[in-house]
Amino acid sequence: MSSVDSMLEAATERLHEIGSADVVLAVAAYNHAQTVGGVIDAAQAGLTTHLPGERSVIVVADGGSQDDTLERAHTASPNGLPLLSISYRAHPGYGLGVSYDGIPTKASAVHASLSIASRLGAKVCAIVGGNLQGLTPDWPLALVAPVTADGMDFVTPSHLRHRHEGVLTTAVVYPLLRALYGKQIREPIGSEFALSGRFAQHCLAHGPWESDALGGGIDSWLTTAAVCGGFRVGQGRLGTRSRTSGPPLEPSELLAQVVGPIFLEMERCASVWQRIRGSQPVPSFGPPIEARVDEVVVNVDPMIETWRLGHQSLHEVWGAILPPATLLDLKRLARAPASAFRIADELWARVVYDFSLAHRLRTIARDHLLRALTPLYLGWVASFVLETRHASSRDVDDRIERLCLTFEAQKPYLISRWRWPDRFNP
Repeated sequence: MSSVDSMLEAATERLHEIGSADVVLAVAAYNHAQTVGGVIDAAQAGLTTHLPGERSVIVVADGGSQDDTLERAHTASPNGLPLLSISYRAHPGYGLGVSYDGIPTKASAVHASLSIASRLGAKVCAIVGGNLQGLTPDWPLALVAPVTADGMDFVTPSHLRHRHEGVLTTAVVYPLLRALYGKQIREPIGSEFALSGRFAQHCLAHGPWESDALGGGIDSWLTTAAVCGGFRVGQGRLGTRSRTSGPPLEPSELLAQVVGPIFLEMERCASVWQRIRGSQPVPSFGPPIEARVDEVVVNVDPMIETWRLGHQSLHEVWGAILPPATLLDLKRLARAPASAFRIADELWARVVYDFSLAHRLRTIARDHLLRALTPLYLGWVASFVLETRHASSRDVDDRIERLCLTFEAQKPYLISRWRWPDRFNP
């Protein structure tokens, strides 16, 4: 019996009491005692206010919290919607380390939540984190209504961020997934999302739930599965987001958790993305979000220093991954003064594409490969910060759009290297 089957069996009595549901809103929780109550309060308020005609259920998917998360969850709004709590066991391959969104073993939480939604016959399953702060009752509407009222199958979040927030998404995830799969999904690894019953069933049937292939990449896997499966994808405008989290991850660990699974999916879906050119916008739902103007000072000197040290110590490793022309461009960049440190979009797109190919070919051990990408990534972040430090929100958006268009324009380079990997070798 699988871990999910065991979980469902343990919840049989409560599931029988609930009977059925139109909407399941799952809260993925792990040691979130300080915030889970507020998340549930806002979720119940939003569902009862905005979707009164739908039978809604709150599910708390707990990954083995060591605090009183479950107790706090059950004392939140005791007269609200039906609440079901489940404790899932993670697949051993996922590990229990800190994840990039603060929810370890999130793939197991998603699997458990979708299984509960399926058992209840739900039309939509929305999933949010138990570590959110400032969750408003409008969030359930922005995530769920596009599915129930507009026929979307998968709804990703659209948050209001300051210019240098979420730089890994800006640098790699958004432009890469957009160029590969042709959809302008601004937050393809957003931590909040909603699935139609139809797409949930597809994920339950086709997800690699019993392997370690997902790791920390469940968010990007869902996005890729939706696009490649021909499901309708939209974005819900959720405004600002704040969440509690543990100590920040080292950049190399962050890249491993986020970029590694994306590279794996590139192999599985190569026959799909090689046929796609350009990109199209996806529908957005909810009121427009006003731009943020808050300033965040970022010190780029340590990033540039890490880049220079990487260029010195990883030259041979980069030489096994990158073609000679790219190595020459990096050599010129190493001579530039810090004030003029800029990584051109064309160079950065080719670097990301070359690393994806090396990941596929196992040119070096994959964990070492992603570590070798870290100084290059930090160099791009430093370049981006220097270029946009005093830019307006609109200018930053335009800058990101140019980066994405460059990834799309450089895609033939990726396809050529993917099909004939030795062509560019000396």
